[in-house]
Amino acid sequence: GQTVEFEKTDGKKGPQASNVIPK
Repeated sequence: GQTVEFEKTDGKKGPQASNVIPK
């Protein structure tokens, strides 16, 4: 997969999850 940084809706950075916002 691609090395893309995601930010969870709680404001913490983490892996791709059900609730994420691609930066």
